Amino acid sequence: MDTDEFDDDLNFHEIQRELSNAVARDEKYQRENDAKFRAINQKVQSYDEFRDIVAASHLKPMDRGDKLGGMSYQKWNVHSSKKVDVKGPIETEVVKTNNHDPKTTSDFMKIWNRECKTANQKYDLLMSTELKLLEKFFVVECPMGDVITALQTENSEQDHLEKVFNILCLMKNSKRFALQLDFLTEKEKNNLKEVFKQLKSKGHDFEKLNDLSTVYNCEL
Repeated sequence: MDTDEFDDDLNFHEIQRELSNAVARDEKYQRENDAKFRAINQKVQSYDEFRDIVAASHLKPMDRGDKLGGMSYQKWNVHSSKKVDVKGPIETEVVKTNNHDPKTTSDFMKIWNRECKTANQKYDLLMSTELKLLEKFFVVECPMGDVITALQTENSEQDHLEKVFNILCLMKNSKRFALQLDFLTEKEKNNLKEVFKQLKSKGHDFEKLNDLSTVYNCEL
């Protein structure tokens, strides 16, 4: 074959640029696709929250040595007596707070999702919110898996046992209760069993507890 048939005018710089762009596009696709799965697994409460997670997929987490000018951690509930875990990751240390209790479902879910980063903080919010308000909030929107995890984490306090039981009672009246129950992860199901186990071990009314555990398909 005559070598003159080959194109001697190939622009290798242009080919390299196109290849780099293709690799960058593929990396962006994979990064955003991974972020979408993370958002679904985190059970985001709205499309806006889902979109924000995907849009921020290119951002890298802060190192513990990084500092944010002038911002410091403060629990959302300034009256809480619980101590802040200063050894936790940086994202649990920088929180914008509200100085009022949630009055609407929207208020509650904003605090729940944006300000309560740990199970302990979520537990504090549950315990400090009146049952009649939780009942109203949970009818509209109930983050069941997260609530169960929070209750399992902190329900060792004897004074809170009745409220823990009542919160379980409220959740069974929430919209899509059966669907959410079916979609609990194995870890969340184990947490639910642990909640019932702790209530039973601390002498809660067995008959009421047994009836409620049946609703949750959770054997005592």
